[in-house]
Amino acid sequence: MIAKLDSNGILLGWYLDTDTVEEPKVTVTQEVWQQAIDINANKYVDGNLVFEDLRTDEQKEIDIRDERNWLLKESDWTQGADVPQATKDTWATYRQSLRDVPQQDTFPTSVTFPTKPGE
Repeated sequence: MIAKLDSNGILLGWYLDTDTVEEPKVTVTQEVWQQAIDINANKYVDGNLVFEDLRTDEQKEIDIRDERNWLLKESDWTQGADVPQATKDTWATYRQSLRDVPQQDTFPTSVTFPTKPGE
């Protein structure tokens, strides 16, 4: 199996036919190929296929806010008029923690989403 790379080591694709793939490229075993697939490898670094988040900080911010907004929307039902106050209170805390995600010190490089109540 051949991993086709760009000049920065970014993985461009997988090939079976070694004769048609130009440099830069690296030959890997079936086992290494499977491991790379399992981790969504996208870069070749120091002899290893690895996953590296290639998004810009701006794109990470957008993606994290999108996920946060989805989780808020998914829990909107918890604040309805017919929901018991104890349930509202528990979920209100969770929802505030979601709103606070962008204030985490490591945002947007690394964030921790709160755990849904009952999970």
